[in-house]
Amino acid sequence: MKHDIKKYYLYRFLAFRFEKLSCKNPSLKEIKPEKREKIVLEATRTSQKIILVLGILYVLLNSALFIYLRANDIQNPLLAWFTDYIDYLGSLINGEWGGSWRQKKASFLMIALVALPIVLIEGGPFFLLVLLIGNWVLKRKIRFVREHKGVESHG
Repeated sequence: MKHDIKKYYLYRFLAFRFEKLSCKNPSLKEIKPEKREKIVLEATRTSQKIILVLGILYVLLNSALFIYLRANDIQNPLLAWFTDYIDYLGSLINGEWGGSWRQKKASFLMIALVALPIVLIEGGPFFLLVLLIGNWVLKRKIRFVREHKGVESHG
């Protein structure tokens, strides 16, 4: 079962960036819409491959850093808050969720809201990295097409 790559936020972001770059560079407006879509699709696929490898490295390095800081008992207020917050979140997840379906939905919503700061702290830099890599790959694909397919550069 194939997923529609055009529904991914990375594809949408790269299509948006291509339009922004087209506004700044008139030579990109000469590229046909089919070719534009092909460039954005290729950039999305290439970015996904790079992001997969970097994502695995990000999780491993982040986990190793967290374990190292916990094992060496470093006295950092941010680390103390972070570990206490994760312990509290763990007790919520492993605690009683309630008997009825409403109570379970409310418990899930509460856990999601409590976990939001951790998700932002841990996932925010990686999300930014995803966008930067996507933009970099898109610019490389555009440059390759302009250099090898005869599209003139006006700037």
